[in-house]
Amino acid sequence: MIYNIQPIEIAIGTKTTMCSTATFNQGYTAFSTEMGFSYAFYDADGRTAYMGGGELGSAVLAGWGTDDDYIVNAMATEAGAVVIWS
Repeated sequence: MIYNIQPIEIAIGTKTTMCSTATFNQGYTAFSTEMGFSYAFYDADGRTAYMGGGELGSAVLAGWGTDDDYIVNAMATEAGAVVIWS
């Protein structure tokens, strides 16, 4: 799913690209204490400007419950973005 995010600038070499959309993909395994995820930020034309990965620890996962928005927000925060929910 593509999420709208507060615009962020991504520096690639000497060029700076403004991104306002992102995707987050998690790889949770049941009963794990950590969860890895990948993300991508996209420019105004929908081109990938940056791809990265991160990991959420047990403290974050403990608060997950059944609220998928919670985990999307957690991944976005770890990646340095803020999702705009509308």
